[in-house]
Amino acid sequence: MTKKLLLALLIPFIGIAQTQKQASEIQAKIRAAENERTIASPETQNVLVCTNMDIPYTQDFESAVVPAIPDCTTIENAGLGNNFETAANPGYGFGTTKVLRYTWNTSNPANAWFYTAGLNLTAGTTYNISYRYGSAGSALYTEKLKVHIGTAPAVTSMSPTPLIDHPLVNNNVTPITDNLTYTPETTGVYYVGFNCYSNTDQFYLFVDDVAVTTNLGTAGFNTGTFSYYPNPVVDVLNLSYDKNIDSVTIYNLLGQAVIRTNVAAMRAQIDMRSLAKGSYFAEISSGTAVEKVKVIKN
Repeated sequence: MTKKLLLALLIPFIGIAQTQKQASEIQAKIRAAENERTIASPETQNVLVCTNMDIPYTQDFESAVVPAIPDCTTIENAGLGNNFETAANPGYGFGTTKVLRYTWNTSNPANAWFYTAGLNLTAGTTYNISYRYGSAGSALYTEKLKVHIGTAPAVTSMSPTPLIDHPLVNNNVTPITDNLTYTPETTGVYYVGFNCYSNTDQFYLFVDDVAVTTNLGTAGFNTGTFSYYPNPVVDVLNLSYDKNIDSVTIYNLLGQAVIRTNVAAMRAQIDMRSLAKGSYFAEISSGTAVEKVKVIKN
């Protein structure tokens, strides 16, 4: 008996007050299933030789050739469900960009992993880990996500205790943004691991806009009097602070400085017209204080 027929037979037995809503959710999954493969693929890894990345690090998946993952990242399947892959125009609050996505498996629960590139972290430094996540969302289909950190892109090298656990992901209107902090005890190369562990036959889990930065807003930088706009920026990024801005550096996704400029004023305009569309970090220095902010170039 096909999945479509089984789901159709369930509809009459759903409570009257929820019938229309849940029926529409079931139909949405049926439509999605017509374009999705539900057979688990073998464990797959990106084998490109990559150097480790300095902080700041950003992965927004826009460089991926769908459904492959971006260069210098890794996936691992530690179960019998499907792998993580990328998707374009995902909807469900994520718009028309590219995202990391787990698609349900009809027979097996998920144990899929995605790992960032290797990140050079320094002992005693506090790092901020941010990301957006969400799902197709409904009472019928609940996704599960954990975030770990480890010394190699493999389950066996991930921290036994997650940095955070999201066991009830069922939002489908606005993606959720989360911010974590991590302070390594030892200087070395680390990988952030995202683990989808959803039950069998759920729906979609999405992850996007992963970023690792040093702790934003160092001592002495008054973020209440600092502003930057517009964001996203098309041509010029405007900066304003209540003290002199000494310099501004714009970094790309690889941590490379693509713009450096001295300011020596309380306001600055950074011409970003020469940069390609994508995500960047702006590092603003004022005296001994430094502020780092994420900027999207359209």
